[in-house]
Amino acid sequence: MALKLLDEKYYTDEAFTIRREKTLNPTKEKVHTHDFVELIYVYDGKSSHKVDSIEYPLGRGDLLFVNYGNRHSFDTDGNIEYVNIILKPDFISRSLSGEKNVFSLLTLSSFKEFSDKINRAKRFMHFSKDERCRLEALISLMEDEESQNNGSDFVLRSALNIFLAIVFRKMSFSLNEQLEINSELLVYIRDNCGEKLSLKTIAAKCSYNPSYFSRAFKKFAGLSFLDFISKCRIEKACELLSTTDKKIEDIITECGFSDRTRFFKLFYDEIGVTPLKYRRI
Repeated sequence: MALKLLDEKYYTDEAFTIRREKTLNPTKEKVHTHDFVELIYVYDGKSSHKVDSIEYPLGRGDLLFVNYGNRHSFDTDGNIEYVNIILKPDFISRSLSGEKNVFSLLTLSSFKEFSDKINRAKRFMHFSKDERCRLEALISLMEDEESQNNGSDFVLRSALNIFLAIVFRKMSFSLNEQLEINSELLVYIRDNCGEKLSLKTIAAKCSYNPSYFSRAFKKFAGLSFLDFISKCRIEKACELLSTTDKKIEDIITECGFSDRTRFFKLFYDEIGVTPLKYRRI
């Protein structure tokens, strides 16, 4: 498959392709957008991706979902193996010809049960060992079928439908599900940092006592739980300051801060300028 880059945007004439990449060399891709949907699944190694300025560290069993128009960049130190699934909705159904949003698939009867449950802001998923077996079997099937001639499109669509159903089900993440200390937990905290997330509550959802959870979280994330939440809230504040006209007082509340003075101190310590100056810049 040939990808064409024009004005920092990648294009392809193919409605679907799947390709496996393996590299030992450091790779860095500048910010770009896509005229297609991209799903990145990691078999081995680590990489760091940014989608619309939010960073997602990927490792074994992680999947990142990049929609049409999302601003995407990534870098890796090398020694990584991953699969890229690139598709356009009309590959699944001709009725979606010209659609530029993967969530148009939710109008199809095969995915309709997900339409009211899916978290459309969720881009990152981590799959457990058992889940990976099923997912990787579907990937292998799609890789094999792409090189076949007899009925390959039918089998490809069938396998892809199942694959997407598993991804959509994962995107329908419930607050009642048990969490684990992994990359998905970090993304969950980022997505919900405006809520009242306490160490005690999150520790309970991970089935750990707060003391052990605090140590384990810091070891995994490199920051204490409270420092990580504060960082996420400041990042959210920066996004709102640069993309909306909301009042700073409203942004403080929306980002989960109850203390105005603490917000201004943390913001200056993290960003180096005041919120007003950041907005002007």
